[in-house]
Amino acid sequence: MLILGVDTAGEGVSLALGDGSRVWALRRRARSAEAVLWPALEALLKKAGKKLGDLGGVACVVGPGRFTAVRLGVTFCDMLARSRGIPAVGLTRFEACAPALADKAQGRYALVVPSPREENYLQLWRRDGKGARAEASPAWAAAGALDAAVGAAVKVDAS
Repeated sequence: MLILGVDTAGEGVSLALGDGSRVWALRRRARSAEAVLWPALEALLKKAGKKLGDLGGVACVVGPGRFTAVRLGVTFCDMLARSRGIPAVGLTRFEACAPALADKAQGRYALVVPSPREENYLQLWRRDGKGARAEASPAWAAAGALDAAVGAAVKVDAS
């Protein structure tokens, strides 16, 4: 089944298509996600040699991130899923990044999403024999408080 992943929570738009054996990805820098979402999807489908009708599901990053950018991505995924009659799921940026980033850290690690004013959004994770799993709920760290919030965990930038 071909799954589309959409992330508008970061800088620009990131899309990925996966069919269980192969992944195609595309990233576009843009000030406004709505201007590039559809053209980016068309370019990614062409790159993968797939059609819109091949989609079997959609996954969308629901934050943390800029409110308007996240809202645009969620609306795009919802519209696409409803119009195609396929399932859609939402996941946090941490859930999307944790499995891949776990290879960079063993044991306890913190996924960190920087935000304006030197504040950070973070979530503590642990990699063990069963893979990556969340150790705590996502949290906000005020400016200058990141080291205290993370403790001894390895910091991994998830932006």
